Amino acid sequence: MSAPASPLNVNVACLACDGSRPCAECRAAGRTLAASGHRVHYSSRYAALRAAADGTYGFPACIVPVRAHERSISDSIISLLGDAQVAIAAEDPAAFEHPLPSNVLVFPRSDYLEGTLPSGWPRDPAGHGARDHSNVVSERSSGSRANAARSSLPKTKDDATRRLRAMAQPQRALLTDAAALLNDELAWYRASGVGFAVMAFSVAGEAADTTAQTLTAAARAGDAIRVTEHGCVAILSGADASTAKRIGARLAAALRKRTGAARAKVSIGVALCPDDGATANALLAAAHERLRAR
Repeated sequence: MSAPASPLNVNVACLACDGSRPCAECRAAGRTLAASGHRVHYSSRYAALRAAADGTYGFPACIVPVRAHERSISDSIISLLGDAQVAIAAEDPAAFEHPLPSNVLVFPRSDYLEGTLPSGWPRDPAGHGARDHSNVVSERSSGSRANAARSSLPKTKDDATRRLRAMAQPQRALLTDAAALLNDELAWYRASGVGFAVMAFSVAGEAADTTAQTLTAAARAGDAIRVTEHGCVAILSGADASTAKRIGARLAAALRKRTGAARAKVSIGVALCPDDGATANALLAAAHERLRAR
């Protein structure tokens, strides 16, 4: 594979990892891009969309995986990443029947999982290397129609910036309003379709603020830990049930390690947005109810 005339910084976004330790899927795509001479930068899909909503996304090209039935997320990708060459690795490419902007192509996620990317993508901005359209479901060549597609979600940036302002707050300020932060996260969910998880934690015989300090040190970048009148909660951005389970196990292990007791009683209650509700009160209530049931 020959190197492109103008190597690009390409963002490989992910459903599962945050980029600090790329998963096997990300590494496979990264190897293919690196073999073509491009520079690869890993991140979560959530972080890529969040940066785009804030106007701080600077990568000229990105690969974004999309599961089946994630239509609202697909719409957000198209709306927010209008200034980048976007390759959407879709479980159901046939779902993209509407015309797409000229900067967007869709290819099978099965190819992505094998480390196979669309031939000729990303295009050299200097015009070298013609693009192969074989995996494109549909696209737009008209600039005015592309702009219309990007304006199809008029509230996306308005809602998303609420979440971005919240993320700009010092993450180690634990004694802040968890409900207010949840409302910001919910605004981002409405804008992007990206759900999240709320976890309530309890360690037998331990004060909530002590638990929160340990969780803050062990949490992912972008997750938030808050102390409430009912205890300690973690807000896990972009987490589905499987991701929440994995992160919860890691956080519980961090709590046990700090206490020095492998069998320390650590209880966790998990609520998922939107499965368990789409309001702050509903999510907090569900998380605490499951915590008490432990």
